[in-house]
Amino acid sequence: MCDRNLREEAVACARQLENQHRLMHLPTTHYELVLDRVETKKKQVIWQYYYVDHKHRTLFWLEPYPMRELLCNIRGVAEPSHVSE
Repeated sequence: MCDRNLREEAVACARQLENQHRLMHLPTTHYELVLDRVETKKKQVIWQYYYVDHKHRTLFWLEPYPMRELLCNIRGVAEPSHVSE
């Protein structure tokens, strides 16, 4: 990541999530964190995230996530029962 400010923001976000999940039991020890910097319609910058468990081919978050929003973007998934929680 060449942009120093962007890199510092991403590292700060990752550290905050790391501090949060130290207090929790994660569903796996093999995961990667994916961060996405998003600008809202009101020009606010927010960071979104999810974790990927490649071994079990799953996504997870540290708190409940509204899966219906995600389902509309996954080919072949027609109902919430097609996705495990």
